[in-house]
Amino acid sequence: MRNFDVFLNFRGEDTASNNNHFHFTSHLYTALDQKKIKPSLSIDHQKRFQGIIDDVSATVIDAIQNAKVSIIIFSKNYASSSWCLNELVHIMKCHKELNQIVLPIFYEVDPSHIRKQGGDFTEAFRKYEQEFNDRLDMVAKWRTALTMAANLSGWSSQGTRHEAKLIKQIVEDVISKLGRLSSSNGFKWLIGIEKHIEEIMLLLNDTKGSSNVSILGIWGIGGIGKTTLADAVFNRFFHQFESYYFLKNVREASQRYGLEKLRRVLISKLLREEEESLDLGAPSLPDYIIDRLRSTKVLIVLDDLSNSKQLEYLIGDHCSENDRFGSGSRIIVTTRDAKVLRAIEANETYELKHLEDEEALRLFNLVTFRGNGPPKDYIELSKKAVRYAGNIPLAIKVLGSHLRTLRSPTKREWEMTLNQFKEVPLDDIQHVLRTSFDGLDRIEQDIFLDIACFFKGKCRDFVEDILNKCGFYASIGIDNLIDRCLITVDCFNEELCMHDLVQEMGWRIVRQQSQDQLGKRSRLWIPQDSYNVLKSNEGTANIQGIFLDSSKVYEEADLAPTVFKEMSDLRLLKIFNSYDIKKRKVHLPHGLEYFPHSLRYLKWDKYPLQSLPSTFKLQNLVELDMPYSKLKQLCNDVQYLGNLKSIDLSCSEQLTQFPDLSGAPNLERINLESCTSLIEVPSQSLRNLNKLTDLNLSYCENLCSLPDTIDAKTLRTLNLEGCCKIKSFPEIIGNLVSLGLGSLEVNELPSSICYLKNLSSLIIKDCNHLRNLPTSFHELESLEYFELRHCSSFDKFPNLPRNIKILDFCGTMIEDVPASSINCLPDLQSINLSDNKRLEYLPTNIFQLKCLSNLYLCNCSSLKNIPEIMWPVESLTELYLRGTGIEKLPSSIGNLISLVTLDLDSCDNLKSIPDNIFQLCSLNQLILTNCPKLESLPHSISSLSLTSLDLSESNIIEIPSSIKQLSTLDSLHIKNCQNLQYLPELPLALEFLDARGCTSLEMVSNSLMKLTGGHCSDYHISDQTTECLLFLECLKLDQNAHENIVAEFQLRVLRMAIGFEPQEEVEDWDSAVNMCCPGSEIPNWFNYQFEGPSFSMRLSLECDTSDFVGFVVCAVVAEDSYPDIKNMDFLCELRLKTSDDENQKFLWNFNEFESGFEAVPSFSSDHLFMWYQHKDYNHCLNAMEASFDFYFGKFDYWEQDHVKSCKGNVKRCGVHLLYRQDAEKFGFINHQHVVEPKPSRCRTIDSVTEATNPKRTKFSKTID
Repeated sequence: MRNFDVFLNFRGEDTASNNNHFHFTSHLYTALDQKKIKPSLSIDHQKRFQGIIDDVSATVIDAIQNAKVSIIIFSKNYASSSWCLNELVHIMKCHKELNQIVLPIFYEVDPSHIRKQGGDFTEAFRKYEQEFNDRLDMVAKWRTALTMAANLSGWSSQGTRHEAKLIKQIVEDVISKLGRLSSSNGFKWLIGIEKHIEEIMLLLNDTKGSSNVSILGIWGIGGIGKTTLADAVFNRFFHQFESYYFLKNVREASQRYGLEKLRRVLISKLLREEEESLDLGAPSLPDYIIDRLRSTKVLIVLDDLSNSKQLEYLIGDHCSENDRFGSGSRIIVTTRDAKVLRAIEANETYELKHLEDEEALRLFNLVTFRGNGPPKDYIELSKKAVRYAGNIPLAIKVLGSHLRTLRSPTKREWEMTLNQFKEVPLDDIQHVLRTSFDGLDRIEQDIFLDIACFFKGKCRDFVEDILNKCGFYASIGIDNLIDRCLITVDCFNEELCMHDLVQEMGWRIVRQQSQDQLGKRSRLWIPQDSYNVLKSNEGTANIQGIFLDSSKVYEEADLAPTVFKEMSDLRLLKIFNSYDIKKRKVHLPHGLEYFPHSLRYLKWDKYPLQSLPSTFKLQNLVELDMPYSKLKQLCNDVQYLGNLKSIDLSCSEQLTQFPDLSGAPNLERINLESCTSLIEVPSQSLRNLNKLTDLNLSYCENLCSLPDTIDAKTLRTLNLEGCCKIKSFPEIIGNLVSLGLGSLEVNELPSSICYLKNLSSLIIKDCNHLRNLPTSFHELESLEYFELRHCSSFDKFPNLPRNIKILDFCGTMIEDVPASSINCLPDLQSINLSDNKRLEYLPTNIFQLKCLSNLYLCNCSSLKNIPEIMWPVESLTELYLRGTGIEKLPSSIGNLISLVTLDLDSCDNLKSIPDNIFQLCSLNQLILTNCPKLESLPHSISSLSLTSLDLSESNIIEIPSSIKQLSTLDSLHIKNCQNLQYLPELPLALEFLDARGCTSLEMVSNSLMKLTGGHCSDYHISDQTTECLLFLECLKLDQNAHENIVAEFQLRVLRMAIGFEPQEEVEDWDSAVNMCCPGSEIPNWFNYQFEGPSFSMRLSLECDTSDFVGFVVCAVVAEDSYPDIKNMDFLCELRLKTSDDENQKFLWNFNEFESGFEAVPSFSSDHLFMWYQHKDYNHCLNAMEASFDFYFGKFDYWEQDHVKSCKGNVKRCGVHLLYRQDAEKFGFINHQHVVEPKPSRCRTIDSVTEATNPKRTKFSKTID
């Protein structure tokens, strides 16, 4: 039967196309198919949907076994299909026995319900156990398969705003996994690697500390196969992790791009985020990034480390990696130096040694004789060749490839070649590699050296374009280099790859061209070498290429006007700043007289002159790249630019003339973005550009004139955003796919835009004079994304193409949305009508759009009502009504059965929430901030599945007592609710409560009885939980409220410290409980209390310490002394001195929680801070002394430490040493057993002042 890449296992429920789950599955199927990934549906899927078949056919079993990846889509009714469950059993069997990749998707279901067969799965299995009481073994297999699958890393639709984005991420994940499998197919040809993989896997799976983060180091000489082995293990192992990344060539890449860039790439891949969207800080990672990494089980390969600092910067030092990544994470390091592994304290090390003689000979035969055995006369010569290669795989492959490619190879030629190695040490691999280089012809040698010095890691097409114009026949040459095992091409991105040793051989060849005079070498790529030659004007005709990264040299350089005069053969010139493109460090104070006509590639960031040398002819240039230059014009006359393919003069703010490019018939890309002095684009400048695909003129703020017609049939992308002075738009003839317009002073678009039948994306911004679209605009059948934002004169809803999926009319003045227009948009997924002061009504049929998932109506102040929702709506998940004039929600709001987010922020006229809001069964987030007329919530709110409720800045008087029934609520925001007087009992799952500025709040209930009445499994505490209760400036709290707050804090600490037992053993939880409220006294529970900001105590360890679970700390901060928390952290520093005379430091930061805790004004009274952070103290249970220091500090990124501030007055502080026996006072139940009283402990703790009772003690002595 036909083999498929992916097998889809899902519950169809029925064949109705409007079924939301089926919709998701069909969209995923289509998305996979569009990426040329072959997905398989069971051939009996129609019968399966109807429940006709209970057994899985042999055909389906074959499909599962032959698939490379199985995707399981868990949905609400998944368990009601015995067919799905039977398929699942086979899938998990293939996962276990065949190592097949399985990817679970949790579609609108809680993974824990799958894992434990809870929720909707409970009833399904109850029925199965009744129906199949004679086949309970089968039901048990279903349960086991569900648990196994739910424990795998996968994707969840919960918390995902855009289904299309989720599908895109899933498809990218599948592509990545298939890519890893594809690259691993070649491993079976790698001689001897299987035994190494098995040994490495045993080390990685070693039960010794297997649940902790561990580092495995692979070391050996260059070319021995460390990277290949790590790659093979990675491919065998990666699918068992939530995130994974193989970071190649750290040593070289860190020199080229810097460690900061590598860390950004690594973190973005692990978190599945775009690099640009991450604010990583430097050099320390922000807390929110660390928190996300801590909850992620990762597999990381750091390839070719040269020192321990590289690992410390990329992932943190060894003593902190258990804090950095999730439990069970694995880090694999390869290096040539075993000292690196000792420095990073690798948990396991593996030395990769030379191949055995038999293995080496097999590899040689594979390369040289295509896997066949050598002819009889060549057996001894083959053994001799292997000996000369030192049994090193890389050397064997290069030497074997060379011998294979000898012209008319004979025994004599072999003997002559091998005799060259008689005087060479057997382990000198460079001589072996050099033999292969010497066998290349001159052009192939030049291509090889260009790649080794300049183009390693660059796209093959880019390199070929440049080198072809050097007369190198680069395509053929690169193929020959591949055949000789000197380079490879990455199958994913077509980048040219070269082993480090091969590259070093190339570098050595160039250095040997002239040992003492740099200017006589053919290529200069080391920044200091390039700088020295240019600065001293020592260039010669030997130089063919110079790359200078000015960020890697300390001095600035003033170059002579004749600096390039003698470099008559210079082909490649690149002067750049990899750290800051806007910083100029290379100057031409006396101008420049000469550029060689031989130049093919010219890149000079921040070029300092207003023109190129008048003698410079550009006819040989393939790429001209001069962003941020001072150029006023490119050249004075029209030149023939027949080789030019790309020109980039972006951000050249003095450029006044658009270059005449009519003599560049092969030009493909023009980038003149932000050339703010550019005034016009003459018609003749764009003539004859028959290969132009991309034209970027965005943010050319003074551009007034474009050609009347742009006739470029190959043009795909045109960007004119921010061109605010263009008054007429050109006629466009071509196959444009993406068009961006912005700030144009045009009243209308040309009708020719409607002829762009391939246009899929159209962006129009800030065109304040635009009133209408062309009458035939609706004929743009390919248009899917249409953005028309902040066009203040646009007041009529246009007739749109029916295939549009994303529609953004934010900031327009559209008064009416006709129902007839909405009917014509069946595929619409998102519509944004925000910031429209005139919109008063919505069409009644807007909620009938079957695909609509997002509706944005923010700041539509004239919108008083939204229409009734006549039928259940399955697609809409987000509804944003913030800033509207809405007075009440429609009584039919409950028909939005899939709504996840409802935003009613700043709805000034909103008076109430309807009682039937409980019908919003999918609602997770309800935002009611800044609603001044809203005074109460309905009791029916308790029936929702909210995870977040925000009532901040509202005039709410009371919160219904039924709120305690919101079992999934984890955050409640009531900041500045100044009319609220009483806070009722809150849900057990609540983790974050922000009650800052509730100035009328007097009474606070607690959950004491509720908390102690159940099992810890009811509380949903995870290893990464941070609980925070903030009552800052709640000055009317009565004594009972204070006691309840302290009791609540105590109980939450106990629950976190001993009430939760994770599924896997975890050395160090990343968990905390924080609380702040007005107060000037330390609660009695803190039985060691001291005046001032610091104290020390002696710890005496004499007996069992297994019940000690941590320190709880407390401090009183004086009024008017608390600094801006945005710039300052409140810290407690604990130092433990052990009996071995070692010091252990713990730093606890009160600010490490929800990012919403921003700047806080000075207190008008003393405030009490209490917090507990769960840490692992097992390695310091022999501590004899402890010192605590409370202070405000600001983090210094360069020093990687907090600097104490003189601001902030800590009046007094305290500590409670937490033991399991503390739970007895509350009758606390620990998961499966009640904590039983234990005998009194032998351990004692005394202050250095010998205080033995919970009285406040003056600080009198410091322990260093």
